Amino acid sequence: MNILHVTAHMGGGVGNALSSILCEDLDNSAHVILLEEPDKLTYVNRLVDAHINVYIKPNNEAVYNEIKWADIVVIHWWHHPVMCKFLYEFPDIPVRLVLWSHVSGCNYPFLSFEFMNIFDLVLFTSPCSYDNPYWTKEHKEWAKKNGEIVYGLGKLSCVDIPKEYSIPREEYKIGYSGTLNKAKLHPDFMLMCKQIIENQPKAHFYLLGDFNEANWLDEEAKRMGISNNIHLMGYVHNVAEWLLDFDVFGYPLNVDNYATTENAVLEAMSVGLPVVMMNQGTEKYIVVDKVSGILANNSEEYVRAIVSLLIDPTKRKELGTNARKRIMEEYNFRNNVEKYRKCMKRVYSKKPDCKKIKQALGNTPLEWMLSATSTKDKKLILTNNLDSLPHIFHEQNKSSLKHFGRYYPEIISNKNKLD
Repeated sequence: MNILHVTAHMGGGVGNALSSILCEDLDNSAHVILLEEPDKLTYVNRLVDAHINVYIKPNNEAVYNEIKWADIVVIHWWHHPVMCKFLYEFPDIPVRLVLWSHVSGCNYPFLSFEFMNIFDLVLFTSPCSYDNPYWTKEHKEWAKKNGEIVYGLGKLSCVDIPKEYSIPREEYKIGYSGTLNKAKLHPDFMLMCKQIIENQPKAHFYLLGDFNEANWLDEEAKRMGISNNIHLMGYVHNVAEWLLDFDVFGYPLNVDNYATTENAVLEAMSVGLPVVMMNQGTEKYIVVDKVSGILANNSEEYVRAIVSLLIDPTKRKELGTNARKRIMEEYNFRNNVEKYRKCMKRVYSKKPDCKKIKQALGNTPLEWMLSATSTKDKKLILTNNLDSLPHIFHEQNKSSLKHFGRYYPEIISNKNKLD
């Protein structure tokens, strides 16, 4: 089959997953369209080295020709502003269309039934998507009938399990890898770190992630007087080496997070690290509580869980060993590629037809953004009550108001509140 993948970019987890899967799928011919210039070429080069055609910001004629070439078109979705425009301008020609959602869709960006109903098949990257609180019972039944779980999974490091789980002589190392903004992390993240440090002064937190998203953590650490125990390491390439040096992996996310596959957590578990997360969303599908990690119901439980693991190397080893076993079984990369292949064959059996995309998106950039917004948040935006919106709407990126505003300035009615 000829399969065209369209994505806004190939950064982070999406880039790793897409390039890994396409390089492994030798049964089909794949082309990839990037709607924006890539910041990093790591995953683009991986595709090019595998002789997979990659088109960066192609013109309309080239896009049309690629869609005509394809037996199946796969849309990689997390509600990026440039993807909205691409879908709005999608040519009115018969096509088999697949939505691959790289966010849960349970919070903003919300995956509406009206939008996903356009597609011949929907690929979810976590079972938590089926728990969407905005869907009716009928919507959930449709999603399970017309959807499949194909993780946004790249090849994991899966290096040898750390042989040493004993108490460190100098310090305990609690690690985190991934996005460091307020939309992703628990709002009390730094307070929880402080409480852990007060209980165990040898506790040190190593946070791997983009410096540009970590300013608020640095400021809070200074305000709380714990800067000496908080280490912001920036973006690192040798993540596996860091994971091997950690004692615990702490990953407390915002209750309104958009997380799904979470390759950062899978990487940590694959090297035998015990993981502590909140008992919510996709997290409760990744970890089996008190078997392959710990799920905390609140910040107090999270603090107790981290402290208990720091002082108990036997428990760390038990949970870490079980974590690695779970990753090998549930998140096996080759099995995931086979799921992807089966889904493509399933779609190929359907007859191509023209899709009514505009009916679900709307006709203006503001309507495009609001199409993935809950009724409550939509009302706040339309009444200009922006201060009451969740953190994600105030991020620089992540489909926020500022993000959409950079592409479509006309949608921002009160710029002062967004500055």
